[in-house]
Amino acid sequence: MQLIRVVLINIKKQMKNPSMLLMTVIFPVAMLLIMNFGGSGESGGEIVVIDNSKSSYSNELIQKLSAEYTVSTFDGEVEEHLDSIRENKVGAIYVIDSDFQKLIENNKMPKIKCYKSEATSGAIMAGDIISKYVMGVAKEEVSKGLSENAIVTNIENENIQNKDDYKLNVTMICYFMMIGGSIITTEIIKLKEQKVLKRTIATNNSDMDILGGLFLSSFILQGVLSSIAFLIVTILVKTPNVNIPQGILIIFLSSLVTTAIVLAVTRWIKNATIASLFTVVLALATFGLGIFGSELESFNNVPEVITNLSVISPFTWFLKIINTGEIVIPTLIVVLMSLVFFTAGSFKLREFVKE
Repeated sequence: MQLIRVVLINIKKQMKNPSMLLMTVIFPVAMLLIMNFGGSGESGGEIVVIDNSKSSYSNELIQKLSAEYTVSTFDGEVEEHLDSIRENKVGAIYVIDSDFQKLIENNKMPKIKCYKSEATSGAIMAGDIISKYVMGVAKEEVSKGLSENAIVTNIENENIQNKDDYKLNVTMICYFMMIGGSIITTEIIKLKEQKVLKRTIATNNSDMDILGGLFLSSFILQGVLSSIAFLIVTILVKTPNVNIPQGILIIFLSSLVTTAIVLAVTRWIKNATIASLFTVVLALATFGLGIFGSELESFNNVPEVITNLSVISPFTWFLKIINTGEIVIPTLIVVLMSLVFFTAGSFKLREFVKE
């Protein structure tokens, strides 16, 4: 009960600091609204065609599409190229089956499969081009007695889940939270310099209650405020393919890591300015490593040392949770990372205030 009381007192005290609310809620929400709405242009300027027909009809159709789009022709299975859609590199992938010409010549309905993200709208026009082309060719091939309505191009759409906005929102909120950890770091060091912690020792509270209340309140407050920011952005932007429970789990894991970093930094760095700067630089470094690590497959000949470094970033594991849906292993690794920082920052309060 004593620990809970100390936690509540510290939460109230930290809430009075406008910088905490600014860095964990207001600033990330404002930035993400700008990034989401500012970069909301439609994809679809480039499309991919996998031509399994290799016929005069398919070649002519590709030329028709090329008049309106930048068209790339790929070989192989469509599954090999779906990441191009997920990463918004192309608007859609159209697959022309090997029997495309044969079906048209036999007055039968050809099927062209379309793969696109849920946000893609440019592919609609491509579908119209395909339908008009097949109708025009069919008129030349069919007998005079066949109705035009009998010739229909069946474009089977398969939407690809695009989680880019969701990943952006979660990772940026976690990034701003880590930067906000510099505020907590500065406050704790100032409490020590102003002898506030030394006076606290004279109370009936144990060292565990004082330290536990200080850092547990930071963990809870950062997690709750950042989760509120995440929910606000999700509602206002109408983020597609969002997983709210998963996002909140990642945010609280980030809060755990941030709290552990704050503990380690306040233990070993005595100057408030340097401690704050170190926390910001560490947040930037781990964020960069995590984002770069998640894109390693897009690069060739990446040095192994960079691949290994990305593993030590909590953001790598946050993104793994989002991309794969796997929770147990990434969570355990993030918890272990936090324990490393907690161990590095462990200290007795009475020794800390005397330093």
